Amino acid sequence: MTSRPSSKQQELKPGSQAPPAAPRSEPKPPSPEKQAAQKEAAVVQREMRPAPVRTMEEVFRKNIKVFEAMVPSHIDASKLIRTALIEMRRSPKLMQCRPASILGGVMTAAQLGLELGSHLGQAWLIPFKQEAVFIAGYRGMVQLAYRSGQVRNIHADPVYEADTFSFAYGTNPHLTHTPSDLPPGERGEITHFYAVASLANGGHAFRVMTRAEVMQVRERSPGARKPDSPWNHPVDWLDMGRKTVIRRLAKYLPQSVEWQKAVALDELAEAGKGQDLASAISWDDLELTPDEREALEPEGPADETQTAGEEEDGAANGSRTDQVASMLAGRVVEGEVVEGEDD
Repeated sequence: MTSRPSSKQQELKPGSQAPPAAPRSEPKPPSPEKQAAQKEAAVVQREMRPAPVRTMEEVFRKNIKVFEAMVPSHIDASKLIRTALIEMRRSPKLMQCRPASILGGVMTAAQLGLELGSHLGQAWLIPFKQEAVFIAGYRGMVQLAYRSGQVRNIHADPVYEADTFSFAYGTNPHLTHTPSDLPPGERGEITHFYAVASLANGGHAFRVMTRAEVMQVRERSPGARKPDSPWNHPVDWLDMGRKTVIRRLAKYLPQSVEWQKAVALDELAEAGKGQDLASAISWDDLELTPDEREALEPEGPADETQTAGEEEDGAANGSRTDQVASMLAGRVVEGEVVEGEDD
């Protein structure tokens, strides 16, 4: 028994005509507005020149020996790189920054021996004007203070409305803080931040800032306007307050070169000035393909366009910023404290 051919297999009878094909609907061309938006998006995408994480991973993998030579002996270079890559994946805006500033920021963290990311609070890379900005955290500042060998103990804390707190400067300085026994969340608003250090020679020093003074520092920091800034995190902002008062205390303490550099970078970021993180890159030591070098090397100076408010802040901090820039250029004696007025 033979099977009948399917309808698709059946041949047309002689003289019969094939059924007309269904008319195809032509796709509608995009509107002029949509075409303009698509062109603009393509231009923006080309101009932003994102640094793919896979490119960074390959650069780090091939140059692990370079990072191992940079970090202090107690730091695991592989772990530092892993945490840096995790932070890059978490921040798409960071990956839209100039690749050289990202690589320079990671190398700066390696040189200072600080891990990037909020899990430790030692340091962050924050995107600002297509540049990655290096921000040392409270815990990072404390680590650098201990490495000087001259600081026996250092810490900073917030003071709440329900706490018992008093301090005085002058010929009879003192500081007393007794936290309230109330549960967290019932101690009221923060009123002050303070930092205390005990020195190896038996001396001690402290500084106190009001909440208003700390918030003024936050308002002057252009990076604080970014939603991913630690200033805008419900927990990290407390460490930013601690770090701010620690930085004020640093002027009265013996400092290591690493601590001086961290403070200098922090002050440049606060003033809205470029940190030139790409200068931390040892280009001659890196193993790079031509394509990787083209993708990573800076094309020109960073965009330093300022708003009117930033220009005003820059004028107010001009002399201080010049001192900071001189330090980063290596024109400061090791161990010398950079002097300046409190903000």
